[in-house]
Amino acid sequence: MDAELQVHPRAVVCNESIITGSVTIGADSVVHPKAIIRATKGPIVIGERNLIEETALIENTNEDGAPLVIGDDNYVEIGAVVRARSIGSRNVFGIQCVVGAEVIVTDACSIGVRCSVLKRGDLAPRTCVYGEHNQRRTAAIDPEPPTSLLEVLRKVFPSYHHLKKATVSSA
Repeated sequence: MDAELQVHPRAVVCNESIITGSVTIGADSVVHPKAIIRATKGPIVIGERNLIEETALIENTNEDGAPLVIGDDNYVEIGAVVRARSIGSRNVFGIQCVVGAEVIVTDACSIGVRCSVLKRGDLAPRTCVYGEHNQRRTAAIDPEPPTSLLEVLRKVFPSYHHLKKATVSSA
């Protein structure tokens, strides 16, 4: 296992995931097989209860070497490409969406299926990006965290996948 990878004992990280560089994965998070996490230009710190699905890419491309800090309760769906400067909590990154390196994703944002957010700047809390022209609106409520799905995956994955071993204490 990569010495720079730190996995919380309650996190489930499949061996088939591709993780490079200095990466910390928080409690109760799940990283699917074939998910890619690359700390290319600086470390990545992933909070608690995050779900990162297969073929999703999270990459730190911060030119100044700043860490890519990802909050809690985020859902990164299949094939999403996320290179944001920072990510808050309770966000949903839809299937095959693309988030650029100069974007700051605050809290409770939802990037729709195959939508792109590439322009430098902050996404205000509860921003929804949707449709073929990447329209934006503000949601009335926060997206639901994938709590029940995380619970199921934390129980099922150890029976069907080899897992990366925990490297940090639960204290």
